[in-house]
Amino acid sequence: MASIKQVPTGTNAEEVRVEVNSWVEEQTRGLIPEILPPGSGNGICINANTLYFKASWRDEYFDELTTREDVFHLLTGDKVGKVPFMTSGYEHYITAFDGFKALRLPYQASKDYNDFRSFSMILLLPDAIDGLPALAHRFKISTGFEASSILGELGLTALASESQIYHQAIIEVNEKDTTATAATVDDMAFSMEDFVADHPFIFLITEDGGTVLFMGHVLNPLAG
Repeated sequence: MASIKQVPTGTNAEEVRVEVNSWVEEQTRGLIPEILPPGSGNGICINANTLYFKASWRDEYFDELTTREDVFHLLTGDKVGKVPFMTSGYEHYITAFDGFKALRLPYQASKDYNDFRSFSMILLLPDAIDGLPALAHRFKISTGFEASSILGELGLTALASESQIYHQAIIEVNEKDTTATAATVDDMAFSMEDFVADHPFIFLITEDGGTVLFMGHVLNPLAG
């Protein structure tokens, strides 16, 4: 969501910062209470936009009773214990590529019959425990590699931005649904292959067909 508002010349920058932060906090349901840090807000023009996403899984993939604690392997070679792992016995969309696997978890369709969009969460799990940096670098390469064909199979498009902006994103995932907010594939074959995200991985929330809404990585699920 975005809006336009003019303020008189000479308005105190702190007033502008507080007003922008209040607007962002309201639009993100309180998940992002402060986007502009102290000392900012003195630009000639401030462009602020928000995105709020909340959706339930298409099927009951997970049950809180089957969530178990296990070990998660960090990039440093260390391990952290008692990490909650959501566990599912469903058949899922899983595709194996050279060096990593991709898992797609669709969300429920909108209850608005005029809204034909569909969304999914995609997890990209490197085969190697310390393989996240190489995988992340792989998806930043625009030419000279098979990244374009991989993205095509997943139904994704590349994103680029030349603007320097303040940006925050909050994503909460549990057994029932996903809530995501930010301020600033196609179908794969069914597979019975295991997909255990017990080491760093990349995640995306996408509108099926190409648009990436959120993208990030998990290095340590117990870290704030």
